[in-house]
This record gives sequence, structure tokens and C-alpha cells, in this order.
Amino acid sequence: MTKTNLSEEEMRIYKDSRYFFPSKEMRETIGQELIYKSFVFQYHNNAEYKRYCDNQGINPNVVEADIRKIPLIPSTLFKKHKIRTNTNTPTVRNCYSSGTQGSVSTIERDEDSLTTFFTAMGAVAYQWYNVKDYVVLNLGPSVEEAQEIWFAYVMSSLNKLVPTYNYVKNSVFLCSDLCNDLKRYSESKTKVALVGSPIMYMNLFEFMDKNNVDIILEKPILMTGGGWKKNIDKSVPQTEFNKLCMEHIKGLKQEAIRDIFNMVELNTCIVECEHKHKHVPVWMDVYAIDMDTYKPAEDGKEGLLAFVDSSAKSYPDYIMSGDLGRVTYVDNCPCGRKGKCIEITRRIDTIEARGCALKIQKSVNDIK
Repeated sequence: MTKTNLSEEEMRIYKDSRYFFPSKEMRETIGQELIYKSFVFQYHNNAEYKRYCDNQGINPNVVEADIRKIPLIPSTLFKKHKIRTNTNTPTVRNCYSSGTQGSVSTIERDEDSLTTFFTAMGAVAYQWYNVKDYVVLNLGPSVEEAQEIWFAYVMSSLNKLVPTYNYVKNSVFLCSDLCNDLKRYSESKTKVALVGSPIMYMNLFEFMDKNNVDIILEKPILMTGGGWKKNIDKSVPQTEFNKLCMEHIKGLKQEAIRDIFNMVELNTCIVECEHKHKHVPVWMDVYAIDMDTYKPAEDGKEGLLAFVDSSAKSYPDYIMSGDLGRVTYVDNCPCGRKGKCIEITRRIDTIEARGCALKIQKSVNDIK
């Protein structure tokens, strides 16, 4: 990456994993200030988003009093339009969703947006997961082969942080090579972190069963991300998936199985603690939208998840997602860390949920 325009103060926040577990005081001071400044920047530098806000009577004065007045952009809109903020910096990477629902979202990221994303990932990797002494085995393609598909790019880009080896080449999953390397690392007692989508692990386990492969590792870490996507018919409950992981990767403990939540529209990975709870960092606000009132729901109540992410510069990252979920464990996660946690329960799959989404989307025609 080239030099960014981010200040030392901004970089300090993304480099320090303490800000992944913000106290109520931190959320109400540092968090709200970051989000407010982000909105002011987007409002004044994105003419389409400003028009969208003005038509709803929302301006910086309104948002300063209540950051949850920030108008959300339905994630589906990124499938129809490129929404680019004028940052006076070039687009470094066009990022695409996997297109599992028939169309592809496009996000243009500049250097600052990518820097905040990967700086935060580095803090998680080193300070939270402590992978500095690990080798990372990516059940996916290299950066070059991943090209612009966001999830594959993120996973392969771990090589920026730690030694990373990829096991999808020319669209072929090299299970035999992976198992041979796992045996070698087992013999040398090298610490291994595996990363990949759930279906890739299931493919690996099937290969291991057919070939009587037995693997024992020293303090392994197993990370999942990306969900089941087109393989939803092959999905298994999380408890069963965890059991399969521990049966096939001996030495793996349940607390070392972590899921990472992200989507192409989000500029932050929301990661799990050892109790499987996803913690929201200080520069984000996440809440559920009540499907009866179309307003922020009380903590603990299921609704459409809204993500307000101040880490992106090149686009307004204020997303109404297609995921149902709830806010849980506000400052009382069993892991002992502060902050809010979220639970993603399911994709929109009911008439009521779709109706809620459509009602909230009705005023977005100003963004074209």
C-alpha cells in the first residue's frame, strides 16, 4: 500500500485492539465523534448521498444530536449503482460480492479505506488471536487468482500479516496438498491457523474421511467466514460444524473456532471472542431495525441489522443489510470484555422481513 491521508490519531485507534471492546463511555465519546465526523465528510463530499439526506431532512446538525438519524443505504443498492465519494484519491480496488443472489455488489475502495480495514485486521490477528507465531493456511485462492472478489481477496491478503499459503489454484481445491502440509506441520509442531468458508472445511473433511487422513496439531486456530452462500443446502448447525472441526483437526478446542462476519459493503470485520459472540468495535454502531415500527429496536429484539461504519472513506458505509439479528451482551459478555455484541440469526426469508426492507428502501431513489 502507498502512503495514506489518515492521521496518527486515526491510525492509533485501528492499531489498538482495546478499541474492539469499547466501554459505554468510549462509545459515547470516541465512537460517536468518529461516526459524526464520518457523516459530515460523506455529506459534504458525496452529492448523491447529500441529496438523499436533504430529502429526508437530515443534515450534520441533526446527526450531531443523534447518530442513529444517519440515513441508511440498503445493501442491495450497491448491486445497481456505484456510490463513490469524492476523496480526491483514486480507487485502488473495485471490490465485488460473490453474486450468490444473481447480481453483484460493487464497492470502490481508496487507499485510506483499505488501510483502515487491514490495519484493524492486523490488530485482531496479532493482539487478539495472537497468530504472530503461526502459519496461515487459506482454503482459497491467492490474491492474484482471487482478483476482485472481496471475501477471497480478504482471506488471501492475510499474507500481508503472516506467512500464508493458498490451496485453491485454477479453481481447484488442492486437498491432498493441504493434508500433506498439515501432516508436515504436525510433525514439526508448527502452529497452524486455518481460514476459509464453511463449505471448504466440509470438502476438506470429506477428503480426509475418504483417505483416512488423521491430523493432530499444536494449538490450532480455525477461522470461518463468508457463510454457506450457494451451498446452503449443505449447511449444518454451528454446533455440529464445530464438532466436525474438532473431530478432524485433533488438538483443536472449541474456543479456537472463530467466525468472522463481513460483507463487501462493510469496511470492517466483526470477529468473535472465545464465547462465540461477535464484538462491535468503537468506530461502528450496529443496531436492529424493528420490523413493526421501522425504528431502532430495543437491545435483544430481532430485526434487520443496520451497520454504521466510520472506517470507510470512499463511500458512505451506512448499510441496511439483508440479515436479521439482534444486539446482545451489552458490556456483559461472558468473556469479560466490554462493548456490544451482535448475533446474526438468518437472512431475510419471510414476507414480513421483506416488507420491512422494501418500506425502508422506498426513499433511496435519490441515489443514482
